[in-house]
Amino acid sequence: MGQVIGVEALVRWQHPERGLIPPVEFLGVIESAGLMGALTRRVFLAAVADQQVWHRDGLDLMMAVNFSPELFTDLDLPDIMSRHVAEANGDIAKVKIEITETGTMRDVARSMEILTRLRLKGFALSMDDFGTGSSSLVQLYRLPFNELKIDRSFVSDFEQNPEAETIVSITIDLARNLGLRVCAEGVETESAYRRLCDLGCHLAQGYFISKPMPAAAVPDWVRKWQPPLLAG
Repeated sequence: MGQVIGVEALVRWQHPERGLIPPVEFLGVIESAGLMGALTRRVFLAAVADQQVWHRDGLDLMMAVNFSPELFTDLDLPDIMSRHVAEANGDIAKVKIEITETGTMRDVARSMEILTRLRLKGFALSMDDFGTGSSSLVQLYRLPFNELKIDRSFVSDFEQNPEAETIVSITIDLARNLGLRVCAEGVETESAYRRLCDLGCHLAQGYFISKPMPAAAVPDWVRKWQPPLLAG
């Protein structure tokens, strides 16, 4: 940790009367209506387009996008996503697909085939919310991820809770021993950031580093950001 290497695309709803609505208030409705797959594709297209704008501005950032488990029933997904990146003149190696471990459990065999094809296409794959599912180690062993993200429920509590810190520490060691990158979610204090550095965590995200922002604000923010460990 110490430099900005990527961002994660987040969805928000700009309502004409209620203003900015957080995803917790509308994603449930989207999912129940069977529209999560369509929303995921729309976010993906917008994210890749924004990434190319930044690239032309001199920023070479990894773009992470959360994928709905609904999409992991479509064997054509790898071809469709790689075509979208190519049409945007993007770099597949700079696109990271995040999926929760519980999402891959719906059909492990099909998920494995789709994820393997995505890896072969060149996408990075991240297991999101690691530690909250019922069979994390089985999933990590079977599926071709190259990164895992420690769930914020452990990270937000690990400074006050020795058990949570133990879980975070063991997860970091596990990831490194398996040759995976590890990202801590929900980093909100400088002390948590420093402790994660001490534990050998590769990546961190959370409000201490930045709150969500519009895509247009990213280049200026990246250029001004100073890593806490080097800021004096």
